[in-house]
Amino acid sequence: MGGAYAGLADDNEALLSNPAGLALIRVPEISGGHIIWFSDMSVEHAQFSLPLDRTFTLGISGVYFNNGVFDAYTAGGVAAGTFTAYDASAGLSLGIRVTDFIFTGFSVKYIMNSIETSSSTSYAADLGFIFQEFVPGVSFGASLLNVGTPVKLGSLEEQLPVSIRAGFALTPSPEAVITVDGFTHPREGDYNIAVGMELFVHEKIVCFRFGYIYPLNTKVSDFISGLSGGIGVNVAPFSFNYAIVPNSELGYLHRVAVAYAFGSKTREQRAPVEAYKPKY
Repeated sequence: MGGAYAGLADDNEALLSNPAGLALIRVPEISGGHIIWFSDMSVEHAQFSLPLDRTFTLGISGVYFNNGVFDAYTAGGVAAGTFTAYDASAGLSLGIRVTDFIFTGFSVKYIMNSIETSSSTSYAADLGFIFQEFVPGVSFGASLLNVGTPVKLGSLEEQLPVSIRAGFALTPSPEAVITVDGFTHPREGDYNIAVGMELFVHEKIVCFRFGYIYPLNTKVSDFISGLSGGIGVNVAPFSFNYAIVPNSELGYLHRVAVAYAFGSKTREQRAPVEAYKPKY
């Protein structure tokens, strides 16, 4: 869905995009995924959420980013074998239901980085908010991610990629959700708009997803690079999801994920726009 998830986060994916969405999870859920990145890079991730009561939901997450294998050379340019690099993080999150319409959440993360013989550790925090039904059928969300200490590898020091995201999710019918996000990485100076759509068929057993990311301050080389698409299959208590993101220069990114819910209902039910009646 183009990553447009700030206002929709209401399952385990909230641990990666907006921790406030944890407060919308109704039963324990475990999930994991594998991303085939460009070249020989890949990402593995796993999440677990546990509602403690109606107010608090605990979340645990882990991400491992394999940056691939690189050729090593001596100062004289002679081949000296290969080396690997990776980034990993472990996070602890808490989602809080402030009222029936206002939700917040935060995460603290321990981050590990390694390249060849150098390694580093750092710490980061995420913060998020979700506001539901102030406008009938619409939820708003915002998150601030990766605020923390810099990464230090040898003599090099690099700040974490802080991300700011805000958006909304519109439910025009029980079978459709439309999302729009604006997001930026302020240290990199990029600004983007992401639009997504989720369509359910066959009594919500099958779901089709579409997304597009448009960069506001960089030249778009081709239309296809911003597209994404996917399909989900929900056979309780399991759900399976696949997504593909094409790129004309680097190839295709593939993502596969599976989730298991320890109960028959994992999400707050969002009423569609037309279901609302004036209260007078």
